[in-house]
Amino acid sequence: MKRKLLTLAIPMLLITGVGCESNVKKKDEVMEASVKENKKEDYNKNATYLLKDYTEQMEEIKDLVDSRKSNKKKAEKLKELSKPYFELIDKIDKLDYKLAEDNKTPINISKAMLFSKSGVENMQTGLEEDDKDTIEFAKKDLDEASELVDKATKELSKKK
Repeated sequence: MKRKLLTLAIPMLLITGVGCESNVKKKDEVMEASVKENKKEDYNKNATYLLKDYTEQMEEIKDLVDSRKSNKKKAEKLKELSKPYFELIDKIDKLDYKLAEDNKTPINISKAMLFSKSGVENMQTGLEEDDKDTIEFAKKDLDEASELVDKATKELSKKK
């Protein structure tokens, strides 16, 4: 009986990959190490990696703002989402890059991070005070940041 179970269980474990490491996890660890080293030569690679995370977090924030929850609940949830978001913005801002006249990408990314930070801070204030004008102003800042990030991402992918 045990043999029959083992003859079925072992091939199933091998097929499903139980006990195997994921290449994605290894790649993430390598990219995190590269971001921590912060070499000028790795700017494009590091920026692309961090901007991918930035885009995902931005989508979460936009989904929250567009949801049908009350402004008070949105403000509470935004406070939770904004802490890792601001940490990511700081990481992106601290990336070291080579200065060149033809390289506008780091400047666009820095502008986008400024718009993002002010947009989320204004959004938080607007939601807490239930001020629709401030919320709309913050949405415009976030949209501007998204456009700049999209533009920068396209430029970075061309340089690979």
